[in-house]
Amino acid sequence: MSVVRHLDESVRAVPSRARSLSDFQLKGLKPLDKAYKVSDRDGLYAYVSPSGTISLRYDYRIGKRRETLTLGRYDATAPARVPRNLDVLDFGMGLSLAEARLLLTKAKRSLDQGVSPSRAKAEKKAAETDALTFGKWVERYFDFKGDPKSRGEQLADSTLAMRRSTYKRALEKPLGKLMLEEITPNRLATLCDDIKSQRGPAVAVHAREIVLMVFRHAQRKGIEVSNPAERVQASAIARFEPRDRALSPSVDADAKLTHCTEVNVTHLGPLTNPAQLWGCLYVIEGATLGGQIIIKKLSDHLGLTTSSGASFFDGYGPHTGSRWKAFCAAVPADGDDAPGGREAMLSSANLTFDLLGEWLFPGFAGNAGSTGLAGSAAAVASAGSAEFAEAVEVAESRDPLTTPLLSGS
Repeated sequence: MSVVRHLDESVRAVPSRARSLSDFQLKGLKPLDKAYKVSDRDGLYAYVSPSGTISLRYDYRIGKRRETLTLGRYDATAPARVPRNLDVLDFGMGLSLAEARLLLTKAKRSLDQGVSPSRAKAEKKAAETDALTFGKWVERYFDFKGDPKSRGEQLADSTLAMRRSTYKRALEKPLGKLMLEEITPNRLATLCDDIKSQRGPAVAVHAREIVLMVFRHAQRKGIEVSNPAERVQASAIARFEPRDRALSPSVDADAKLTHCTEVNVTHLGPLTNPAQLWGCLYVIEGATLGGQIIIKKLSDHLGLTTSSGASFFDGYGPHTGSRWKAFCAAVPADGDDAPGGREAMLSSANLTFDLLGEWLFPGFAGNAGSTGLAGSAAAVASAGSAEFAEAVEVAESRDPLTTPLLSGS
């Protein structure tokens, strides 16, 4: 077996005495510090990455251009089955060595006709992407938002779970099998009205937000399509009804009942635009959910109730669960709809979190450093996911979503 001449000098070549590869030899290839290539016959070769993935490739020239075609990933389990016929094989599949050799003949026929097989493969993949249904794009959106490699774009597990649940309950059946172009503003508006009447306005607003973000994800991937959710405003589906929640009086009352010094709640950070306001409210409203588990512990261990020193932690009482879900549904998705955007929301949330800590525990913000909400939330998530899940369960058990914060407009 001869050594393949490489385009990348950083890639090692591993020679062998055999004239061609066998499945037994392929299974025995081990990853090294750098990727390397091992030739088969007729220009086919195995490319072994440092991660251990083996792909079967073919280098060729078309005109003055040199290209590489990846026939597919080597599937170590494939030799156990009968090789598939060429008419059912395609580039990019998991392949046995015999199947890769069949596809190589297909690639060479394309070259004989002056057609680049690599470009044809890319064009076919692009066409298939254009033809994805809304449901497939939803899967890609959720995968992207759940992937740690997405970094700042990654969603919290609880947020992602809520969006998945809303999609399954309200959007999958009516929209999942439709092409993107088939989802018009009129169709979406009618669907949101139906969801509102059947499941409540909070779910309808959340459903509209999911459609908005899935279409934006597709657009960022190069798909030219109009976003129907941009023509259906959330305010046309539902609006907030003002609700009073006075924090300071409950804190002061609890302090007096428990003979503690009154808490000096001074001020919030700058709230000069909607994005900063949303970030601040996210922390304040989110605290009501954690309060559900705190008040339970206070009752169990200290005998404190809403009338004897723990009213602040009761949040909205039995309506805490529905109001939190309604709030999440109303928050602009990923901050894109708020002037200042995502960064302004995160900055305001971090500052609010630090200020709350400073009010209750002087020196808290300095000890927390610059991590703010992001670092503290990550620590809580890693150390107390069970407690968070319990808080959600407690809130939902007290509030079966019968009194949502949103009302029809």
